[in-house]
Amino acid sequence: MSDTSHEPGKVRIPARLRYVSAVRGAVQELCRRAGLGPEETSDLLLAVSEACNNAIQHGARGVPDAEIVVRLQSEPGVAQVEVHDPGTGFDPGDLWDPQSEVSHGRGMLLMMQLTDKLEYATDGQGTTVRLSKHSRAAEDAEGIAGRRSRRLRYVFDVCRTVSGTLELPLILSVVAERTAQLFAVARARVLLHDPRRQTATVVASWGERLRIYPPQQKPPATRQAVYVAGEKTTVGDLAAHPGRHVPGRIVRSSISVPITSRGEVVGSIHLDSFRRPRRFSRSDVTALRAIAAQAAVAIENARLYREAQRHVEELGALSEVANALNASLDLDHTLRTVLDKTRDVLGVTVCAVMLLDEEGYLNVRASYGMSSTYVSHQRARLEDSPLGRAITERRVIATWDLRAYDEPRGLFEGVVSAAAAPMLVEDRAIGTLSIYTRERYRFTEDQLRVLKALADHGALAVHNARLYEASEKARAQLEASAERAGSALHAARELQDVVRLVAELAAQALAMDGGALLLTDTGLLAVSGVHAGTRDLPAPGCLKELAEAVASREEALTLADLPEGAGRAACRAAGVASALAVPVTTAGGLQGALCVYGRTARAFGARDLALLKSFATQAAMLIENQCLLHEAHLRAEELGTLLEVGQSVVSKLDLEQVLRQIIQHVSRLLAPEVCSILLLDRHSGALQVAAAQGLEEQAASGLRLPQAEGVIGAVLRDGQTRAVADIRRHPEFVYQEVSEEQRLRAFLCVPLATAKGVLGVLNVYRATAHRWSDAEIKFLSALGTQAAIAIENATLYQEERQVTQALQKAFVPEHRPPTGGLDIGQVYQPAGEHAEVGGDYYDFVPLSGERLGIVIADVSGKGLRAATGTALGKYLLRAYVLEDPAPGQAVQRANRALCAQLEEETTFLSLFYALWDPASRCLTYVNAGHPYPLLWRATQGGCIALRSSATMLLGVVPDQTFAEQQVSIHPGDVLLTYTDGVIEARQGMEQFGMDRLEHLLGELAHEPAQAIADGIYAAMRAFSDGTPSDDVTLVVVKF
Repeated sequence: MSDTSHEPGKVRIPARLRYVSAVRGAVQELCRRAGLGPEETSDLLLAVSEACNNAIQHGARGVPDAEIVVRLQSEPGVAQVEVHDPGTGFDPGDLWDPQSEVSHGRGMLLMMQLTDKLEYATDGQGTTVRLSKHSRAAEDAEGIAGRRSRRLRYVFDVCRTVSGTLELPLILSVVAERTAQLFAVARARVLLHDPRRQTATVVASWGERLRIYPPQQKPPATRQAVYVAGEKTTVGDLAAHPGRHVPGRIVRSSISVPITSRGEVVGSIHLDSFRRPRRFSRSDVTALRAIAAQAAVAIENARLYREAQRHVEELGALSEVANALNASLDLDHTLRTVLDKTRDVLGVTVCAVMLLDEEGYLNVRASYGMSSTYVSHQRARLEDSPLGRAITERRVIATWDLRAYDEPRGLFEGVVSAAAAPMLVEDRAIGTLSIYTRERYRFTEDQLRVLKALADHGALAVHNARLYEASEKARAQLEASAERAGSALHAARELQDVVRLVAELAAQALAMDGGALLLTDTGLLAVSGVHAGTRDLPAPGCLKELAEAVASREEALTLADLPEGAGRAACRAAGVASALAVPVTTAGGLQGALCVYGRTARAFGARDLALLKSFATQAAMLIENQCLLHEAHLRAEELGTLLEVGQSVVSKLDLEQVLRQIIQHVSRLLAPEVCSILLLDRHSGALQVAAAQGLEEQAASGLRLPQAEGVIGAVLRDGQTRAVADIRRHPEFVYQEVSEEQRLRAFLCVPLATAKGVLGVLNVYRATAHRWSDAEIKFLSALGTQAAIAIENATLYQEERQVTQALQKAFVPEHRPPTGGLDIGQVYQPAGEHAEVGGDYYDFVPLSGERLGIVIADVSGKGLRAATGTALGKYLLRAYVLEDPAPGQAVQRANRALCAQLEEETTFLSLFYALWDPASRCLTYVNAGHPYPLLWRATQGGCIALRSSATMLLGVVPDQTFAEQQVSIHPGDVLLTYTDGVIEARQGMEQFGMDRLEHLLGELAHEPAQAIADGIYAAMRAFSDGTPSDDVTLVVVKF
């Protein structure tokens, strides 16, 4: 039974060389049907045999029961064979170079020479090599008419493709394919030329045998004439010109024609024949030029289409820029937005906004891609800056090479070419928008046009942001002015501040030396200088005369509009050469006149008049609203103060400080003669003065009420506020004697009550009879509620602090243990502003034989809960150590007891316990999840970490075991134990860390133990800028 199978158009053979003969027979029959001559049949047979041999020897290697599938297809004059194997394929780029001495890879090159087309593909399921062979006799028999018809048909196909789409890659791919088929060449390529960078890039190819090369940095020698002169270059037989050999190819014949558009060479078409020499005829050149002309049309259409698309995109981008800039009036945000959009639209990586200052210097105000050093040295006068001409000439400037300007100053950072557009507001330059490249580059007209549009948008946005800043400054100053309260004279001074500010801003906007605002109702004239050297300019009388003339005529006037007389003479005497004034009018009528003036003569235009009128409108609104703002701020002050009082008293935990602040706030707001706080003693039930202001010290200190009676007693019983207009006429007020001594008449008493009950009362007294208003009663009642909460919190804190202080004494050893020659130093610092007890503790357990147990631990949490866990952990471990000091056994027993005793599941502790034995000079230790201690070796002069196998924290797993570790100790060695608050101290996002700790220990190791501990703690506090955020404990033992 045969091992081969034949299907129509397919032959399947086992991957054995002896079966290749069956394929040869099928290929020979295929060539006969296709009409191939003997020479073409022999070439194809040899190529297919080589393909089958490669498939069997390489593609099917290592594949059990592999098969080779050969597919056959023919049409008149063309035979096509596909050879498929199950292999993974190879990289065609690694094939043999014909000029190399290496022998592998010649099979593929042989097949390339024997066939008219070779295609290679791999899809993960196997590898396919497709071989095509054409009959030369069929082509010769076609005749001149047939070839001419076929050429016309191919040219028509190209024309139809060009007219049917604007997708340039598709068009050029069709051009390459049709051209190769028309001229029956092995390869056709279309290259596009970039005259700006002097490069040519392969954009379409047909018949490439190996791969398409990346963009050529300069044209090959055989193509040079095409790019330079725009004429065709034909080479009949490249074999006779070894210098023109193309690496990786055996090109025998070639023809190239330029693609010309608008008189410029934009690309070229190249045809290559690999196998035999060929003479291209004149008709070949004519046909190829016709195709090149159609390609030129396609390229030009695509260029126009891209240009139209680019214009649309630019308009869209500029619209986005305008929207983004209009979305914010913050100057810094505006500048960042301008640069972001410049980078996005123009595709640059370096750009900057440079703004003019008052001295005429250009300064980099915002940038991307520039270092701070480069930016700081870019301040320059317009005439000294290479980009300053953009401002002086009011146009976009492009600079080919900035190095001549920057390198002598040592500032060159790779920025070579640049372009700058002026930022203009009403033809007034405020700066430039600049873009840069890090290589020599000539910016296109489109790029410069877009840069100018971005600069225009940016200039307007910057101008608006500056106006907004000035407006915000004015608003802040006006609000600060309106908040002040006082007499009518003080109110007049506030109004003067308003009009002076308006005059100054108007002068700034119009670039004048000063401004003035006259109010018709008050006759108030405010004059303000703007620029340096003009702030001491006296108020010239002519300004008042000009303002009065404007007010009477109700129209804008300039200094030239005044008749000759005393007013104009006074102006000249004061040095005022030009002035412009406009009326200030509201719905209620004329309010006054706004004027700006300067020392130099100036003609005012429509823009100046419109700008000053806008300031006059704002001035009228500000003047009209000033009193309303004042009243509104007075009403808001009471609420704001109440909020301030609440925030201040509830943020304090010291009872005396809380009481003092309550008294101070009440006295400031209600201005009473006497204010006092009486608190109930929870044990005796008596009332006692806790804080007071206005009472004589003797009366305040001696006032203790064993049983509250009268008005105060009623407030304590029902928790309701009592207001007494006249104490002498109120029968329930029982403390008449005290009030007579202190000369008090009116009385307001509010309860200090919380959800748990009444804590006391807040009393306010006046020296005269006074009917308390609802606002006063509501305000003091609200304040009393906040004060009660603050007093309760402070009281609870005080009680907890007393408990924790008692526990604290038990955690920190009062006396150092008998050291037996050891030098010990320690630092203990709880975290937080008010913390008295944290979760850290350390302990020393003296044992027999001068042995010493050293313990350091960190309990989770803070405050009383942490203190409870700390006490439990300390005394449990101490008890077990005294019974059996072996670290592993003692810690294991303490852990089991802690798991049973701790009520909170979230309470646990890390611990390091070391047993020092001076007899053996060994340190035996156990580490239960604690940071590794450091041991400084005196003999080596370096630190080691006392690491141990990973163990669980105490209080988590009852049956946890803890392995002991042992290390020998030499005289002079230093042991440093610590809690995580040391290494986790932060400065921003950076931690103090182990590296710093090891370095410090090495530096301080020769100091006494306490000096080492103090030095490390001081360095950690300096690193973290003050109070640590976590408990800090350090224990240093110097052996």
